[in-house]
Amino acid sequence: MIRPVTYSIREGFSLQLFKSADEIPTAHWNKLVDGLSLFLSIDYLKALDISWTESHQFVYALLYKNDLPFAALYFQAIDLSAVKIGSIIHVEPYGKFLKLVSDKITDSLIRRSEGGAKWFLVNGNMCASGEYGIACSAENRSALANIYIEVLNTITEYLKVSGEVSVFLSKDFPFNNDFLSAQFKEEKFIRFVMDPVMVVAINPGWNDFEDYLMALSSKYRLRASTVIEKVAALELRELYAHDILKFSTKLDALYQAVIGKSPVRVVHPDIQYIYNIKVELQDKFNVKCWFDKDEPVAFYTSLQNDKELDAHHIGIDYHLNKSHALYQNILYSLMKDAIQCKSPQLNFGRTAMEMKSTVGAVPEDYVAYIKLNNKVLNHLLRPFLPSQPPDKWVQRDPFRKT
Repeated sequence: MIRPVTYSIREGFSLQLFKSADEIPTAHWNKLVDGLSLFLSIDYLKALDISWTESHQFVYALLYKNDLPFAALYFQAIDLSAVKIGSIIHVEPYGKFLKLVSDKITDSLIRRSEGGAKWFLVNGNMCASGEYGIACSAENRSALANIYIEVLNTITEYLKVSGEVSVFLSKDFPFNNDFLSAQFKEEKFIRFVMDPVMVVAINPGWNDFEDYLMALSSKYRLRASTVIEKVAALELRELYAHDILKFSTKLDALYQAVIGKSPVRVVHPDIQYIYNIKVELQDKFNVKCWFDKDEPVAFYTSLQNDKELDAHHIGIDYHLNKSHALYQNILYSLMKDAIQCKSPQLNFGRTAMEMKSTVGAVPEDYVAYIKLNNKVLNHLLRPFLPSQPPDKWVQRDPFRKT
């Protein structure tokens, strides 16, 4: 075991930092994340470790109180010289002015200096939607809030050996339960609302997909049947690690097609990321793919957590998306999986909110906090970040009224 870097935070509190998931003391980390998402498990974090390039670093933090594990925190550090701020903030809806601001931010913050990287430091996971940055019991959150900024400053200092932190982001906090709000406000962080996470509560009375279909109104039941019929000629297969390698070139093309349409592209994973998770998580991570003969045309992935099924990354041949309703079939197939594995909840993630609502998903709102180390640019950025959940979309309700 590599000896961790240890800092004294306050009387009674110490912080241990690790660069690799392999270095984490497993018993201490698991004690804090037990019962939480697989996205915080050491096996998943190992897969993430080996999937990224030199432009990314990871910082795993264990906070101790009187030598006992108190909180676990997970950070991703992304070299901004490898991305553009327009990938972090979706500037298109705001027109030319924000593009000018974006270019200014790019020139000021992203240009690599002699001191090394310009880090975009994220407390959380840029590859997943949800609370995957902090593991701390409810009774300890108040104490953690009091020293959180000191923890952040310590990690900023820790990264100075390889560069400087230019932007900090902390994500995702439930809209009405962001326990660090007072600390972020005092430190001039900008609070903004992210796109909601779309979630379906799985009725425990649904024993199979037919029960779900019968719960829909006739309009949406007919729509579901029509959509599913469009992939009847395709074959849906479960993929294992060796299958992902066999079809890696085509699967990566499908994957990159979806990533290219994402409004936020800070990280650029490839199919190796999917393969690495499958190797580490085995049966807890599912990969399913539709084939036209022996040609992959769409795939989706999901993680089986104790409390929910989490949809993860997908790949689609957009030339066939309309004729075969590939994206909609991914949603219905995930519903089938959630019902089959008796998950009480299906987490669809972000994007395509209205379409996801047509299969029964409802929004859960989350906020994040961002701060640029340039005070002027931080001030310029504030008006362009939403402070309220999006309202320019239609929430559908596909279920029969009882």
